[in-house]
Amino acid sequence: KAASDITRVSIIGNLNQTLVSIRDAARQVLNCEMFTLYIYDPDRGKFVGREHYGCLNEKHIRPPDKLKRTSSPFKIIELQEKLYYSTNDSPSNLFFKGTFADDEKIKATLAIKFVYKDAPVGALFFNYRIPHHFTDDEINTALLFADQAAIIIEHIRLQYQAEQLAVLEERQRLARELHDSVTQALYSVTLYADAARMAFSAEKWDTLERNLQEVRNMSR
Repeated sequence: KAASDITRVSIIGNLNQTLVSIRDAARQVLNCEMFTLYIYDPDRGKFVGREHYGCLNEKHIRPPDKLKRTSSPFKIIELQEKLYYSTNDSPSNLFFKGTFADDEKIKATLAIKFVYKDAPVGALFFNYRIPHHFTDDEINTALLFADQAAIIIEHIRLQYQAEQLAVLEERQRLARELHDSVTQALYSVTLYADAARMAFSAEKWDTLERNLQEVRNMSR
């Protein structure tokens, strides 16, 4: 049900709305006490978004652009043999080495690698502050949820890229039109200036004045 809910809600939204939908649906999936999701852009090779709930201190959740290559989110997206990593003892686990588990009083963690067409698109962490043993059913449910969320996240990301491309193409079109307009105006100014020069040489003062007036009008 959580997976179907997230599809219906977030497929029409932007990335921020998508992350909120995933966060809310995640509460129903494993009922964890703390949830953290980082969005990864494989084209740029960096994390670009995040969503979370249940943290004791906001400062413990690093912004995407502040994540180090040795951080847990990077470790998760670099997993090769499987798409998840779990531990029933987060504070002493070498994979989650650092102060985060102690600072947030985390006892158990299930981390999931989001993958879309063999490319990593995110890292998801289900955290518990009480001892918790992850069953096969829980892991499979979390993986199914991650598959569903990864498709939606990639859809939103591609939609955003398409919108940015459309904006860029429109700017280029306007630039071309402006260039053509300026080129045409300069050509017309040159013609009137040449006509004014010839009128001056022929002492045709009325014609000279008309051409000079056209040059002034087009220069405004």
